[in-house]
Amino acid sequence: MITIVAADDEALEREAIRRFTATMVFDEPVELLPATTGREAVDLAREHDADIVLLDIRMPGMNGLEAGRQLAMLAKPPVMVMITAYDYFEHARTALRQGAIEYLLKPVSREEYEAVLHKAIAEVHRRRGIAEANARAVAAAELEQSLRQRLVHDLGLLKIDEEELQRYASLRFGRKPWHMIAVALGIASGVRTAAVQRYVHVQAATVLVQALSAAVDAVLLQADTGDAALLLVLQPAAADASDEAVHGSRPRGWIEAGSRFRAAIKREVGADCRMGISSGARGAMGVLRAALTALRLTGPQHPVLHLAPCMRDSSNDRGPGRSMPSGSDQIVGQCLHWLQDHFMEPVGLTDLAAAVHLSPEHLSRLLSNTTGEGFAALLASIRIVRAEELLREGCTAKEASLLAGFRDQSHFSKVFRRLTGLSPSEYQVRTRETQKFTMPPMHPPPDT
Repeated sequence: MITIVAADDEALEREAIRRFTATMVFDEPVELLPATTGREAVDLAREHDADIVLLDIRMPGMNGLEAGRQLAMLAKPPVMVMITAYDYFEHARTALRQGAIEYLLKPVSREEYEAVLHKAIAEVHRRRGIAEANARAVAAAELEQSLRQRLVHDLGLLKIDEEELQRYASLRFGRKPWHMIAVALGIASGVRTAAVQRYVHVQAATVLVQALSAAVDAVLLQADTGDAALLLVLQPAAADASDEAVHGSRPRGWIEAGSRFRAAIKREVGADCRMGISSGARGAMGVLRAALTALRLTGPQHPVLHLAPCMRDSSNDRGPGRSMPSGSDQIVGQCLHWLQDHFMEPVGLTDLAAAVHLSPEHLSRLLSNTTGEGFAALLASIRIVRAEELLREGCTAKEASLLAGFRDQSHFSKVFRRLTGLSPSEYQVRTRETQKFTMPPMHPPPDT
């Protein structure tokens, strides 16, 4: 629907405009509202949200120029056309300054009227298109902000809604493939200060993300769990990049980036920190758990550790005798993925070695050389990361113990305290408090 207000104090002129309009062919309904004064034109335009206003300049009371000035101040000004019997340059200049798209001299011919009206309707459609695009952009920005807030909130609770993360990434990157890098950062107890908090939150975006990501439009999500600062970096990937290529080729570079960030924190705020890094093209919870597991496995010899959970692809399952991916990081990543699938079972090194087609001795050396720890430490860290999630979700210590793969609750409590510095019940009490940026204790991993 196109709504037109035609203002002229002469009845013959109003009738001419009515006849011209009635004989025209439009692609949509058109409503023509007559007015005899500038005031009436302004009132009708406001009341009916007019799209086009035709204004005679010389009218009693409020003239066309004053009416045009008031119409131009509306939140959604109509398309204006000025019509006059006087060829005054100053009138024309004033009209154009107020946003009129045309200045017509009487008498107006049918051809002139039809041409200017089609031009005005085209301008209406152009403005509507811009308004609709702006409305979509605002709605998308509001949705993006809402999703971001929910993702950050859940990240602080060690949860990620995969569907919401996908929607958020789609809003940021469109249809481009994307992947993520998760960083879990812990700093020695007793040194956490406001300066540390400020440095990590500010510099993570400008220093760490730039070092971790080659993408200029990478997105950083940050949250604090009470045990660690969590950073989730999302970035677009090349359209033809495989999952293996996305996160299997840069772990050493990421470790170097983490080491530089550690050095910066030490230099700026005098605090020692540890970092667990993980990466992947899908399965955000697996990537996040891998980063937390890596943090638990860090120690003096390996203060920065990268673990990439290899994502299972049913079309490429490896049977007995099939070749393994090259590189110790990829093999350890496959071990991590298998353990995340089987940590609730009474598994041992022999079971894991059979799953990845290596001898137990070779696998034990590989785990030790790559992570600095052995099978027992890796399995215990995975189980405790899962137990922390369960305790945050409201499970009892007994329930968390069983669901995390521990058959003996007393042993679970000992391992939990060794890795977190708290008993399960103490951990639950602390997680109920207001989320704070507090440092995790730097306890040694369990004996292997």
